[in-house]
Amino acid sequence: MARKTDATLLDDVAQRLRRGVSVGEITASTGVSRSVIYRLSKELKIPQHGNVVNLPVVEVVTRYQLGESEKSLANRFGVARNVIRRHLRIADVPARGRSEAMFVRMLRTSPEDRAKLAEAAQNAVRGRRRGTRELEQRAITRQRTKQYVGFAEKELAEMLTNREIQFDQEVASGQYNVDFVLGSVAVEIDRTDRVKGNPGTREKVKPLLERGYWVFHITTTRRMRLDAIVIDQLVTFRDRAQSAPACRSEYRVVRGSGDLVAVVECDRDEIADIVLP
Repeated sequence: MARKTDATLLDDVAQRLRRGVSVGEITASTGVSRSVIYRLSKELKIPQHGNVVNLPVVEVVTRYQLGESEKSLANRFGVARNVIRRHLRIADVPARGRSEAMFVRMLRTSPEDRAKLAEAAQNAVRGRRRGTRELEQRAITRQRTKQYVGFAEKELAEMLTNREIQFDQEVASGQYNVDFVLGSVAVEIDRTDRVKGNPGTREKVKPLLERGYWVFHITTTRRMRLDAIVIDQLVTFRDRAQSAPACRSEYRVVRGSGDLVAVVECDRDEIADIVLP
């Protein structure tokens, strides 16, 4: 004999039908057979037109095109999100992609709420150790967007351009970005009060040397403008690197004034053991 379906369960099924949840979804989540669901729908006279609930389509489409999300529309009309999507598809309204949806969301969000979202995103990744693959992808993105180019880098780029010296900027090298690349020379520039530059820059040095670069590191301050002599030193350094044996490497640190801070020369097989200044 067929098993009777619990009345409470049938009430739940009826509520789902009224919200526009499809028969297949109800069957999967409740275990109630399709035949029982169709019979209940008929008895309660719940309109079923290909499982699409009747909604004010014009209003739904208008609100969506003005930027309201599928989720917000679903909550507004008391239906499931897939019902909204189905109505939009029937009306030939193209669905927004994730990036477009986020753009529209930000347009509709106040500056205060945007700040809260940004803070939440930063808190979510703070303290999390990023994998090598993620860091390498981030470096590639930064090379493409050039969004982290600072004042000192812009100043150096302008001086190189005025001298018609060819260079690449924000070049991805493994998980790092090199400020400038001139042939086989990697150039890093810091604006800092530390004579030997930022510790974060020095972390790049050995990986860059191991990849075959000679490294030219410029340290300057907010009050110090780059002296033209630094460009002359950089060109000389580049020319020496091009003519040097492939097994040799060099790391040179200079101030924005052109004063020499430190020099480290080594063979490639000695890089792991060198002590950076």
